[in-house]
Amino acid sequence: MNKEWLCVAVAALCLSAHAAREWENEQVNAVNREPARAASFPLAKAADALTVEDPATPYRIMLNGDWTYYWSGSPDDRPADFHKPGFDASRWFTIDVPSCVEMRGYGIPIYTNIRYPHQRKPPLIGTEYNPVSSYLKRFTVPAAWQGRPVFIRFDGVYSAFYLWVNGKYVGYSEDSKLPAEFNLTKHLKPGENTLAVEVYRWSDGSYLEDQDMFRFSGIYRDVSLFSPPPAELRDFSVTTQLAADFKSAVLHLTAKGRALNGKAAAAAVKGELFDAAFSRVATLPELRLALTADGADAVAHCETPPGQELAPRLWSAEDPYLYTLVLTLAGEDGSQDVRTCKVGFRRVEIRDGKILFNGQAVKFKGVNRHETTPENGRTVSREEMLKDILLFKQNNINTVRTSHYPCHYAWYQLCDRYGIYVVGEANVESHGMGYEKESLSHVASWEKAHVERNVNQVENYKNHPSIFMWSLGNEAGPGKNFKAAY
Repeated sequence: MNKEWLCVAVAALCLSAHAAREWENEQVNAVNREPARAASFPLAKAADALTVEDPATPYRIMLNGDWTYYWSGSPDDRPADFHKPGFDASRWFTIDVPSCVEMRGYGIPIYTNIRYPHQRKPPLIGTEYNPVSSYLKRFTVPAAWQGRPVFIRFDGVYSAFYLWVNGKYVGYSEDSKLPAEFNLTKHLKPGENTLAVEVYRWSDGSYLEDQDMFRFSGIYRDVSLFSPPPAELRDFSVTTQLAADFKSAVLHLTAKGRALNGKAAAAAVKGELFDAAFSRVATLPELRLALTADGADAVAHCETPPGQELAPRLWSAEDPYLYTLVLTLAGEDGSQDVRTCKVGFRRVEIRDGKILFNGQAVKFKGVNRHETTPENGRTVSREEMLKDILLFKQNNINTVRTSHYPCHYAWYQLCDRYGIYVVGEANVESHGMGYEKESLSHVASWEKAHVERNVNQVENYKNHPSIFMWSLGNEAGPGKNFKAAY
């Protein structure tokens, strides 16, 4: 082989190596990840939904707690085969999940505002300093879930990760501030199963996560398993339409169902609305869904019928009144998928240069809020979230901007419940690339990432009455990728 052909061959191998690295490819943001959806989990029966707190369910188990752990200083030093059955991890360490690994002594927290903490050659990151966290977790699927699909949910992992179960590759995900869900069903076995998670501190996604903050990594939010029936109510959206005088309202529901067992089937969705005292105030028209064998979403829409409009108590920061919507998808096999969410009736509009909430001008007295604690970095408990909200209330703060990324879903639940107006911001900031021609907002190959991060935020949190405004990102340039996202 002559020198010219040798150079071509080496260059091709280098390009191939980079193409194989999802964490250095701005066009690959996920592999086998489930479509984004509003957070809800299957319940045993409709009555379980009638509670102020998160309803208890036998169809979700938390995987938080001690995990087996190993830290590597670079991808080249990681234990590449740790996901394979029989791998000896007896000398590994134990780490608590969720947590930021730097707050547990693995690597160091890095604070930076504009300058990237990694090389500036998007989408490349390199291997010189890019720590990798390797996690193992053993679990057993409850016997009561036999014959039901099983999914895993990661509420937040920084910044990108690969997932295996029992040595079988499941998928990949980035966007460290939104949930990632995967279908594990075909990879599971009776008895004990083993999860393997490989987390990269930096990825191509890090170019869009250049927020002014301490940089941490790891599985820093909750991990859980959940099990819907084969006929699943995968997602739903709820909107409220108020009359001009605000005295009556129509509730709109769009439901998405799918078959998870490869069999076409008919299904019906029943919706009931309950007030804060859990008295039923409305029953929605039944929806019919034709579930297809390919598992695609079947979509149907309904609304409260003419003449049956509601006379709701409205939601606002001053009076955060919440209703409870209970949805039941009944499959023709007799199975039921029961889901729930809270509903707040309100109308937001801009008129004469003012933002009106239920027809009234509002003075938004707000703050920016990072998810952070002195002890645990980005890992924030529900109790700590509630302390923030109580501090807001004590100081007449009525608005929060989730700067500069989506929060754990519990934060939005608490804002709904206690009355805080929310500006929901997408996880997009590329400050380190500037605002001129180098800005990733102008680069066509980065359009997909800009759009997905915005769309997925809305899909996850669309049903929260506290969110009155969406932010496309922060300090990321004026380019066409934001027009596409909008």
